[in-house]
Amino acid sequence: MKTNKDVLSVAALTAYFIFLLGSAMAPPAPPVVEYFIFNPPSTAAPTKSKISIAILTPTTTGSFFVNEAQMATDAKLSISRMASAMQTDLEKIIINRGYTTAGTFSSIDEMTYSQKERASFILRPIINLDLIVQGGQGTMSGNVTLELMEPMSKEKIWIKRLNLDPIIGPISYELAHVQTPPDMRARLVQMISANSVRMLLNNFYMPAMEKIWNHFDPREINNLKSDSDKLKGKTQYQGK
Repeated sequence: MKTNKDVLSVAALTAYFIFLLGSAMAPPAPPVVEYFIFNPPSTAAPTKSKISIAILTPTTTGSFFVNEAQMATDAKLSISRMASAMQTDLEKIIINRGYTTAGTFSSIDEMTYSQKERASFILRPIINLDLIVQGGQGTMSGNVTLELMEPMSKEKIWIKRLNLDPIIGPISYELAHVQTPPDMRARLVQMISANSVRMLLNNFYMPAMEKIWNHFDPREINNLKSDSDKLKGKTQYQGK
């Protein structure tokens, strides 16, 4: 004799297999192509400067990045590629503004003594993004902060916080096998899709880089060189 519990179990399994069948039959959404490329708009030859700037890999903060564990694997890779692209494009901006680059690094600790000595500044970009998902729609908001530091003392000389307009886009999900507590067995879990993450990042990237370009003004940066030299003098490290 079947119990109510048995009937419910059969109904649940049937619904689950119908869901899987529907998912299998539904055509997959075409992949969203990442577009993390910024070309500085200036065409005039920049005025050359003796200032040399090292660039760190962007630091990421905010709920968008904290919730990476709830994103599909390909989405996490897109985030990593976006951060790498920003470091590359910051290098293009620095060169286009007339400065030389002292290299790109994942952290200050990766720099050698001589590299710190030669660099006038270290540029640390910080990406702060929050994501709120409601009813299949995501709203991403936040800012990008630029910090210029004196390499030896690591003291911040210049901080520029650039607020960005909110970005709204559809949020879809993918099923993935994920180890979950308490027994850490693999279970099917809904993860934010790579397409959703890529669309949000694509819409974030260009406006963010344009703001960085506009605010990284040589007239302001050049005036900071004497502050950096003073700090080097205090620590008895006078760069050549």
